[in-house]
Amino acid sequence: MYSEHNYIQEISKYSDQIGGFAGKCGNLIASCDGVGTKILLAQIARDYYKRPLQSIGIDCVAMVVNDLLCKGAVPKFFLDYYASDSLIEDEFYQVLAGIQEGCEECEMELIGGETAELNGIISNGTFDVCGFGVGTIVDELPKDNIVVGDSVVGLKSSGFHSNGFTIIRQYISLDIELISNLLVPTKIYVKHIELIREAGVKIKALAHITGDGFKNVDRILPDNLRVAYKQTIGYYAHHQLFGWIQAKTGMTVERMRSTFNCGIGMVIVLSPEEVEKLPVDTIHLGEIV
Repeated sequence: MYSEHNYIQEISKYSDQIGGFAGKCGNLIASCDGVGTKILLAQIARDYYKRPLQSIGIDCVAMVVNDLLCKGAVPKFFLDYYASDSLIEDEFYQVLAGIQEGCEECEMELIGGETAELNGIISNGTFDVCGFGVGTIVDELPKDNIVVGDSVVGLKSSGFHSNGFTIIRQYISLDIELISNLLVPTKIYVKHIELIREAGVKIKALAHITGDGFKNVDRILPDNLRVAYKQTIGYYAHHQLFGWIQAKTGMTVERMRSTFNCGIGMVIVLSPEEVEKLPVDTIHLGEIV
């Protein structure tokens, strides 16, 4: 049976950078990610409501570039991989347009990619898309800069982003308003972080809240430190959406926070005196202890 702990231990034999949000090579940071089973929900919306697939392309870019930010990088260029059983050109162009839109939002160059037809591996008109992004380091974010008493704040998400859809799809109905809200693209935080840096605010660490929810914050902290959260509510924004899935699943608050982003897409660690200088809206989450 699959064990995440054993999996990470095994693949760590092949790279000493496993476990971070992105990998480093010299002054370059690289990341690879995909959209997951949110694609299947987008295809339902396509089939029943003729909803374009462009938002999936934006998701693909967002999942990659938000990880690059967590390593102190500014995104520079992007490549995509699109695989289907048999290429449906209109759908591919819709996704590609979304990828281009996402790249333009963060001033990142789309320089190429791969389009594959994998009949026999992918079937039933489905497809998969993932992206590869490279950026340059502008801000080293060493863990040992984080100390007890540092503040932890969050930037709001746009919804579920691109995680948790294997669970979510078990409870959806053919409600166009609900499906449209679920398919809102993952927020890209490049401009937010750029504004923060331009304001002279010193960021100590960034955590992209994706699969496993707030457990992602542990990845950026020294082993002897943790976050004491100000309140252990289930969600910080988009209460109707997150309340809906909690009611449907019966999840505890703890399970919600370790599964979904709960309204927070990016977590920032910084000194308390830096918080008042933040030029963007944030939610105070807690402090380092």
